[in-house]
Amino acid sequence: MTTQEVKDMIQSAKSIERESVRMQQEIEQRREELLSVKSAIGGERVMSSEKLSMPERVYFSLEKLYTQYSDVCQRLHDKRGEIEQAISTLDPIEQEIVRAWINGKTEEQIGTTVGYSRPTIARYKRRILVKLTHCKS
Repeated sequence: MTTQEVKDMIQSAKSIERESVRMQQEIEQRREELLSVKSAIGGERVMSSEKLSMPERVYFSLEKLYTQYSDVCQRLHDKRGEIEQAISTLDPIEQEIVRAWINGKTEEQIGTTVGYSRPTIARYKRRILVKLTHCKS
């Protein structure tokens, strides 16, 4: 694995994590609306060629959002598994740094959490990239 591939893997996980959080927030905002719309149309209904009412369109749109969120969660789970396998050879502190890095924490925030300075975290990240570059995937 090249350094760029490692960086891309971490960036991909960060991106999927952000997408998952965004979608989860959107779903939470719509949960009440979905329940009230579902109640208004009388529960589950199979789509047909007939013209759908506005509540039905909203309901099916929200159902689609739930499906998309589920897909994103699966991709996130898969990517996390790939990363966990790659970082399993790292020291525990390095693993903690990678996990915080993926979760979007800054070097300063990571340093505060693990008790190191920002420059030390930057050096750790460079060493981690080198180690992961040499691990087999």
